[in-house]
Amino acid sequence: AKLGAMCLGMGRAALGEAVRYAKTRTAFGRPLAALGAIQHKLAEMTARLWAVESMVYRTAHLLHALDPEFALECSILKVVGSETLGYVTDEAVQVFGGYGFTADYPVERYYRDARVFRIFEGTNEINRILIGNLLFKRDVFAQAADGRGELAPARQAIEALCHAARQRF
Repeated sequence: AKLGAMCLGMGRAALGEAVRYAKTRTAFGRPLAALGAIQHKLAEMTARLWAVESMVYRTAHLLHALDPEFALECSILKVVGSETLGYVTDEAVQVFGGYGFTADYPVERYYRDARVFRIFEGTNEINRILIGNLLFKRDVFAQAADGRGELAPARQAIEALCHAARQRF
C-alpha cells in the first residue's frame, strides 16, 4: 500500500509540473494548455490518478481495519499504481516535448524514477500471478458469475445502468 501511495504522490507531482508548464509555454501564439491534445493528456492523467487515489484509500481502510485479506488489494494497487505512474510521467514528458528529457525540469527525474516502481516489491508480473491466485482462493470469479460476492453490487449497478440506457434510447 505504501508503494501505491508513493506512486500517487509522484504522479501528482508530474501532473502538477505538466499543468504548470502547459499554462506558461506558448505555441502557435497561445499557451499549450489551450490545445485540445494537451487538454486531453492532462485530463487522462488526472482521471487515472483519481482512480489510484481511490484504491489507496480502500487499501488503507483494509489495513487500518486489520483485514486479513488485504494482500489482494495491496498487489492490485502496486500494479495499477506503478503502471499509472509510468503512463503519467510519460505523458508529462510529452507535454514538455524535448525539454522533458533535460535535467532542467523535474519531469525528467520523475520519468526515470517511475520505472523502478514496476520492479521492486515484487515485479508487476509476479504480482499479477499473486492476484490471480488470491482471486481463485477467494473464489471471486465464480461468485461474480453467480451474481454474489464482492463484485455483485458493481454487477447489479452496471446492469441497472444498461437497463436504463436501453429504455432511454
